[in-house]
Amino acid sequence: MKTTKIILLVLLSMFLLAACQQESQPLEAVTLQLKWIHQAQFTGYYVAKEQGFYEEQGIDLTIVPGGIGIDSLEELAAGNADFAVAAPEQMMIKRSQGSDFKAVAVIFQHNPFVLISLADSGINTLADFPGHSIAVANVAGRIQYDLMMKNAELDINTLEEVDFTFDYQPFYDGEVDILAVFAAGSYLDVVRDGVEVNKFWPDDYGVHWYSDSIVVTDRMIEQNPDLIERFLRATIQGMEYMIAHPDEAVEITMRYAEVQDEDVQAAMLMASIPLIYTSEPRIGWMDEDRWFGMRQDLYEMDQIDALVSLNDCYTMDFLQEIYEK
Repeated sequence: MKTTKIILLVLLSMFLLAACQQESQPLEAVTLQLKWIHQAQFTGYYVAKEQGFYEEQGIDLTIVPGGIGIDSLEELAAGNADFAVAAPEQMMIKRSQGSDFKAVAVIFQHNPFVLISLADSGINTLADFPGHSIAVANVAGRIQYDLMMKNAELDINTLEEVDFTFDYQPFYDGEVDILAVFAAGSYLDVVRDGVEVNKFWPDDYGVHWYSDSIVVTDRMIEQNPDLIERFLRATIQGMEYMIAHPDEAVEITMRYAEVQDEDVQAAMLMASIPLIYTSEPRIGWMDEDRWFGMRQDLYEMDQIDALVSLNDCYTMDFLQEIYEK
């Protein structure tokens, strides 16, 4: 009997020692580089951090904002970040140029790029575009616009391209007929101004691009795959919590947001959720056909010189492991 008690005490001591050692293990310092400033576009990451989901996965996460002149992929390449939120087309272009970037999840299943015209402008379909003026903000938007016109068999040279600015008054006054906006960003400014518009989505014209993706390097995949899986688990949990608790998610976002306007951040969050949580219920999921289509689009628009291997552009290994468990 005495021997049994001693054995039990030894086993209990071993268990407590192991538990203490586990609790005392330091968290792994990890940096996430965003593609733009702190705002509700990235709420899921803030929620996962503030709710302790990253910590539960052994991660001490630092979230670094982007901004003008900051390329999230370049920060990743320089070793200043472990994970980057980046546009998949930008990642694919850089991959074709020899970089070792690879997407491990796609957060925005739908691309937020959309063209708008005033509701009373008479521009109701893409076929009405010729003979009008258009302002498109960036290279990615321009490529999608070109593809939309190409798929509709319309000549872009029949439109007058004007410089894009964030002054919407020329659009409101009819001086700019068609404007490129971000559905979870600049478009909301137009909505707040009470202006009614027609919307032209690339998806409706055969341009099915992903947007915000989580990107790592081949080196990270080879050296620390466990970290990637843990990071994605926490991130997905954060996105799910955000969708289930949007009001709380907005409160969390305000701890980070550069624009300290709760109404602005709430509108951005509610506009982002349908881009994240779609008919594909598995957050972050990626489809080969979508990647294939994006690669073909970039090739046809002379953005990549050769058809880079899709296996080099993305991997489903981590998401499959997460969702199968």
